[in-house]
Amino acid sequence: CVGMQLMVDFSLEKEKTEGFCWLEGHFKKIKIKGLDYLGRNFKIPHMGWNNLQIEYKNHPVLENISENEQFYFVHSYHLRPENSGHVLGLSNYGYDFAAVVRKDNLWGVQFHPEKSQNAGLQLLKNFCTLT
Repeated sequence: CVGMQLMVDFSLEKEKTEGFCWLEGHFKKIKIKGLDYLGRNFKIPHMGWNNLQIEYKNHPVLENISENEQFYFVHSYHLRPENSGHVLGLSNYGYDFAAVVRKDNLWGVQFHPEKSQNAGLQLLKNFCTLT
């Protein structure tokens, strides 16, 4: 859960904590008011199943993964990347946020692929076969 937070410049969880600065950006608390698609108030943490909006459809790490598949999220903070070119996939919880990022040989996801059933297994398989 903390891997992507370590990759960036800093996180604002509880107090400003420096990261490794490998990916330009920072983590910020989810702040959302309003109702979800079922008419319920948005809750923090964002916990449950959600789709990806794939930004780079031909990227090998997202091969055989469609926007109809869902991934399991549990988070109260989200990445605010400095460079949108590092974002391979977005998700939405009242607003879009980075869900899959890549810079050079670094990869990060906001969701739990190990809990995301077939879609998560496909993502892990894709990652393991990258050369």
